[in-house]
Amino acid sequence: MVDIEFIMSLTTLLEAFSVKASDSELIAAESTMAEAPLEQEDIAQMSTAFTRHYIRLLHLSPLLFHLTLALEMPKDAKVLNVPILGTIVHVLGSFAGLIGRTKDAEMKLGYYQLEETSVTQQALKDRVIKHYIQQGLMQLYSVVLGLDVLGNPAGFIRGVAGGTRGIFYYPFEGAVLGPGEFFEGLSLGGREFIGATVGGISGVAGQVLGVGGDLIAKLSFDKEHQEERRQASGSFGQAIGGVARGAFQGLTGLVTQPMKEIRKEGPMGLLTGAGKGIAGLITKPTGAIVDLTSAALTTIQKKTQVGDAEIVQMRPNRAIGPDKVVYPYSLHKAEGYAAFKKYCISTTKVETLQTDSFVDYLELESNPLRCLIVTSLQFIVFEVKLFGGMEESEVKFKSLLNPVSLKACTIVFKLMCPQPYNSFFKDTTFGKEKAEQRSIQCATREIALKAISVINQAYAEYKACE
Repeated sequence: MVDIEFIMSLTTLLEAFSVKASDSELIAAESTMAEAPLEQEDIAQMSTAFTRHYIRLLHLSPLLFHLTLALEMPKDAKVLNVPILGTIVHVLGSFAGLIGRTKDAEMKLGYYQLEETSVTQQALKDRVIKHYIQQGLMQLYSVVLGLDVLGNPAGFIRGVAGGTRGIFYYPFEGAVLGPGEFFEGLSLGGREFIGATVGGISGVAGQVLGVGGDLIAKLSFDKEHQEERRQASGSFGQAIGGVARGAFQGLTGLVTQPMKEIRKEGPMGLLTGAGKGIAGLITKPTGAIVDLTSAALTTIQKKTQVGDAEIVQMRPNRAIGPDKVVYPYSLHKAEGYAAFKKYCISTTKVETLQTDSFVDYLELESNPLRCLIVTSLQFIVFEVKLFGGMEESEVKFKSLLNPVSLKACTIVFKLMCPQPYNSFFKDTTFGKEKAEQRSIQCATREIALKAISVINQAYAEYKACE
């Protein structure tokens, strides 16, 4: 990511190198130098700039860069806090980030060589800098043609060139070895050429549609939806599920968005929430369809590629605990963290990934599957239904009255719960909290003891940090 605000702050540092001294300042400096005593250290320091070095051979090898660029406005930028200007800057910055995004663009800088010459140290540095600046300017086309908004045509051209080379090279190489190898090379070269052309065209269209999907997601003005879409982006199967999810969120957003904005801004948030709900009704289903098309074209590109094996993740990502210390890899905790992420995404509670730190994960029962997830702020019990769907229960540590206890194979605890409103009688307890006892059934006593140990340890750490 490129931090725009950080780059702008570097301009003051660069100004120091660009400002040249005036003639009067140079004359004053030379006068001071002339009046200073001629000590050995001063003489060596003055003569360094004029010393010429003989170079018999200097060769700097060519450089190859794979550039991936994504512009993004920092979340803590001061300008974003200005009511109207902040919104405009955020929208423009988001669109500029989409347009200026490039992935794996190649930049080739040629070699630099000097032979049989005599130069000063400053002159040599100036020559090298000038050479690489010229090489960089000559390679700007690869960055421009590598933009995702254009479909990365530079990558497409490289792929077609490689496929064309393969359709001639592999048969010729096989013909040297024998007739069977010739036909094998012809087959391999033909597959590579078809993969480069068909897959390349699919990849170009998929990248353009991918940028279109990002743009539509930005127009929803729903940060939770954008983060959820980013977390769920992946295979074609996930994109199919995203269509149903986008339609559901678009319809329910007409109600949920105004409620969220009212909780944040009060009555004035009703208009903002209504606008986000109406925008989401159009953009969320449309964006999901665009993402599905992009995923289908990307899948075609991957399947038609020859020689490039598809990279498959062999193990889940490492789980980082609340202490932010990297411990030796644990497959159990990594699978638990993956289940925690999947739970947050499927229940549209993506913000929990930022507020809570994963602690541990346990399977309480296998039939039906009931799991326990413990975080730094709560523990979650969810049960996967036979025909799909999920039933979950979240217990916040701030509502827990005391550590959990064991009764046979059951986890027992007390927590404060708000009282519901009674419409049949004059209700005087509405809004107040009352202690209630809850329980969680486990398959065996050993599983219950382990779950109690994990919950109570996380609860103790939570209490210690209050």
